[in-house]
Amino acid sequence: MELFYNKCIMTKAEEILFYKEIGKRIAEFRKKQNFTQEELAQKLNIKQSILAYYETGKRRPQASTLISISQVLYVELEDLLGLDKKAVRRGPVPELQKKIDKIKSLPIGKQKIVSDFLDKIIQITKD
Repeated sequence: MELFYNKCIMTKAEEILFYKEIGKRIAEFRKKQNFTQEELAQKLNIKQSILAYYETGKRRPQASTLISISQVLYVELEDLLGLDKKAVRRGPVPELQKKIDKIKSLPIGKQKIVSDFLDKIIQITKD
């Protein structure tokens, strides 16, 4: 079985290497964000063991999973896939984005309290 990729046909060996490299990049970007496998797996709604298989290239993530991984890790999908382009690494997630993510994980009622509080703070600082 051969896979069409980047205007060329991959051999089975190249395909295996391709997925191993994706797995290495997933692990690399996960570590840059200071996530454990368990934490990232929870954010992706998958088991930690599945993520470990992705990172070692023993299992191939679906396209939708790769998109989710890139979004959670704040990396371009092209970078995750190792595609040729002038890569612009975003680096660690800004502290504000981390706080927003924490707020998103709160129950709706508590999100509203935080939102109302922030609105008041913003209003006070505008004056």
